[in-house]
Amino acid sequence: VGSEMCIRDRTNTIGKLKKNKEQEMDDNRVLIISPHQDDETIGCGGLIQKVTSSGGKVHIAVLTSVDTGVKFNKSNGNYQQYDGRLREKEFKNAVHTLAHSPECVTWEYYFDGAYHHRLDKVCISDIINRIEQTILQFRPNILLLPSETWDQDHRITNQACMSVIRPHFYSGTVLAYEVIGENNSFVPNYYLNLSEEEVQRKTKAFACYASQNQQKLHAVSASSIYDKMKYRGKMIFKDFAEAFMVLRVTDNLLLFS
Repeated sequence: VGSEMCIRDRTNTIGKLKKNKEQEMDDNRVLIISPHQDDETIGCGGLIQKVTSSGGKVHIAVLTSVDTGVKFNKSNGNYQQYDGRLREKEFKNAVHTLAHSPECVTWEYYFDGAYHHRLDKVCISDIINRIEQTILQFRPNILLLPSETWDQDHRITNQACMSVIRPHFYSGTVLAYEVIGENNSFVPNYYLNLSEEEVQRKTKAFACYASQNQQKLHAVSASSIYDKMKYRGKMIFKDFAEAFMVLRVTDNLLLFS
């Protein structure tokens, strides 16, 4: 009898904690700084689902739009162009695929297509100022910034964010998310367990980016993104996960279920 009472009490306690956690997650306000349209899905597709499904809000600040995009096709050894307006539609479709409801996610663009893959032409203080204005308006309790990669726009965005998160301006929780081509500075120490349904939805969201989805061996492909979720899951003895690097945790962190 005593054992049954202990089990029942423990079950009730866990149930109350879970309910309280879900209520707290309603207050999550997550700001994702995304250098390009697709980085938010690649690095935070699972997180966006968890935040919005629990009633939290996500705001995505995309640093550059695209006028005419250019990408290298390894299969034929040529550069190919694509219409930037198409990528904007792909972005909206991907975000709406991830979001629990459309009103849970908002976004804005900082610079036009002239600076796509040319953020080095923008004064970094201008980038810092734009991010700061977004923080003042949206007031996030969690900020996600891209990790450093081989991409120059990712590195510049990361550098700008590191200035923004100085404690006397923004003292909230800060996580670096995994994109493509990380260098040795990215050492994940926070893993977000993903369900099969969340994995399928993230894969479906990235598939919206038809202009970016490469052949399966390419790092930027639906196949590689799926494989990475599986690889990160094994690190925590789960089927799937997204990996993040905690740069700062404050007492306003509301954990994701």
